[in-house]
Amino acid sequence: VAIYEMLYEDDIPLKVSVDEAIEIAKSLGQQEDTPKFINGVLGKILDNIGS
Repeated sequence: VAIYEMLYEDDIPLKVSVDEAIEIAKSLGQQEDTPKFINGVLGKILDNIGS
């Protein structure tokens, strides 16, 4: 969902999409490093969108 928002929803700030995805990962993730993984993936996408 965050990737869709980042690519197609101009009314949602990119940082909000990333933050919401990380919060969901924290609440649903069974592994401690899940939010870090999500942050890394979405961070790379942000880098590509910005360039």
